[in-house]
Amino acid sequence: MKKAELLLPTLTSLMARGRLIQSDFDLHDVRYVLTQLGVNQRGWRMLLNFGEPLFGALRGTSMHDRRPLAAVENLAAFLTLLQQCEMDIPPPPELIRAWVMMPFPSHGAIQLGDVPVGLFRAAWIEAVRLQYSGQGLDAFLADELPAVVTWFFVTGQHEWLTVQELKNGWSWFRNHQLGWRRRCRHSHDMQQDWQPYFKASWVEDGVKVVELVSAAAITEEGETMRHCVANCIDACRAGEYLVFSLRQPATDERLATLGLYFNRYEWSIEDFRIEYNGEPDPPLWDVAYAVIERCAAMLEPPRAYEPKQRVLCLL
Repeated sequence: MKKAELLLPTLTSLMARGRLIQSDFDLHDVRYVLTQLGVNQRGWRMLLNFGEPLFGALRGTSMHDRRPLAAVENLAAFLTLLQQCEMDIPPPPELIRAWVMMPFPSHGAIQLGDVPVGLFRAAWIEAVRLQYSGQGLDAFLADELPAVVTWFFVTGQHEWLTVQELKNGWSWFRNHQLGWRRRCRHSHDMQQDWQPYFKASWVEDGVKVVELVSAAAITEEGETMRHCVANCIDACRAGEYLVFSLRQPATDERLATLGLYFNRYEWSIEDFRIEYNGEPDPPLWDVAYAVIERCAAMLEPPRAYEPKQRVLCLL
């Protein structure tokens, strides 16, 4: 029996059936095929060191005997992912199985070639840490990992995170996911303590604009975004202040809070903040100015309006 068949019987059988190697193949031929598919020295060495048990978790999902070409390509994608993580030992097989079985948000199963290296490496290290601490992986794989992966892809992190940010540890990814989930939670949007200025929310330049018309909704906005917009509730009741929550339309994630006050003849921006009183980016300011224009269009012909008692509201 050839050395390649002895070391990698399943892999060589798949390659032969897919006509990627000839009948008189040797180990160099197997390596050449994998090299053409992106596997470098580190990936090849890991395959030789651990043999076919390395990709046991892929069988039945990414590796099917009835689809030899796809199976070899998926194995190469898996080895490429491992080599990019720059680790010389393989990840826990439970982690690999969880990745290949995980549903990809709106796209079905995650393809190995789509797995972000930084996120996978962080999950890999966290899984090993949990194993060494004796906590086990069940909760991590069933709940925490899918939640973070969903956040990562749904919010487009894979498109704009920098190389440096992708080198962060698992806690960085988990904390950002928890913050996103908190900003997407809305319990009081439907409540009305006073008459709304607009009949419904709308989308402006790709941003959803939601008027908040209850004390509970404004309080929740302030608690979620970590600022003190709740100080403006009395002014809202008096009809001299408007609070808008600017959100991401697809997920309803809160992006910024806009506060407007009526200054005799017109609505003006009193304060505009993102989470933790941060400064909004220019595109969000464009939305804020568009909201001002909508408010102006709702006004009757110019009239003087002097509130009985001006309430200072700072977010």
